Formats: sequence, C-alpha cells, structure tokens
Amino acid sequence: MYTPVLAVIRDDLGCTNDEIIATISVYLAILGFMPLVWGPFSDAYGRRRALMIAAAVYTVTNLGCALAWDVWSLMVVRALQAVGSSAMLTVGAGAIADTFPKKERGRAMGYYLMGPLIGPVIGPSVGGVIAQFLGWRSIFYVIMALGALVLALIWFLMPETLPRLRPGEKVQVVSKDLL
Repeated sequence: MYTPVLAVIRDDLGCTNDEIIATISVYLAILGFMPLVWGPFSDAYGRRRALMIAAAVYTVTNLGCALAWDVWSLMVVRALQAVGSSAMLTVGAGAIADTFPKKERGRAMGYYLMGPLIGPVIGPSVGGVIAQFLGWRSIFYVIMALGALVLALIWFLMPETLPRLRPGEKVQVVSKDLL
C-alpha cells in the first residue's frame, strides 16, 4: 500500500529519492532479520504472547508512520514497524506446526500464506486509491486499524498453541513428528 505513493511522500517530507527508498530498504532488512529473534522468543514464551506483542508493536508503529514529520522519523518508525510485522510469518507458521498433524500441515500453510502472497498483488492498488482520496498518511491509519483487528482476534480467539505451554497439559518434549 505504501509503494505507489513514494513520490508523494518524498515531496511532502522534502527528501530525496534515495532517502525515501531507504525507508523500504530499512524495513526489508529488519523484516529479514527479526524472524531470528521471534522464532526463539515464541519457543520460549509462547506463540500467543509473541503474536500479541508483535501485533501491538505493528499497530502502534503504523500510527507513528502516519504522524512522521520527516524522512528520518519515518525511517525509524518503519524499522520498528518491521519488528512487529516480521513475527507474523515465523510465529504463525510455528502455531500451524503446533496444531496441525503432519499430513494436514501443507494445506493449512497454503491457506495461511495466501495473505502474504495476495497482499502485494492488491495492496498497491488499494493504497493508491486510499492515498488519492484521503492522502498518504491515511494508508497507515487503515493499516493501523487492520493491525488492531488482528490484535483483537489474537487476544480473543487464539489459544496458546505451543504444546508445553497449553493450560492443563504436562510439560512434554517436542516430538520428531512436529518437525
């Protein structure tokens, strides 16, 4: 949703092409690194907790992006935004591995990955339309609302899936069947 309006944001914030492109580069670099943190965190403290923290970080940082006053503040908040968004694929895949038997896991992952695969296809068009009628900052308000919805869904609907942290179950060693 962000990429179609880069030129508008560049002009509004009074920065160079390189600086506005750096907001994407920083985001992608952190997005690629943070699964190395979120995976072990979710193994130690639970999938639900990791997803709730990540969704909260993502939601709040979208507000920060909408309120950015220059390219450097936008870059910092985009970096923090990537910290939150990076957990969804890694920890979500872990939750699927926790809850689906090996024979059903492929189908579940296929459904799960439809979002990240369809998003980049429709996101730019949706972002362009939103920005055209409501301004570029509104993109982040819309994404913030979606992040808040995801946070609420995790809060109210998602149980802990990590077998050793499920309420009422004894601590067990992860079997080779989960791998």
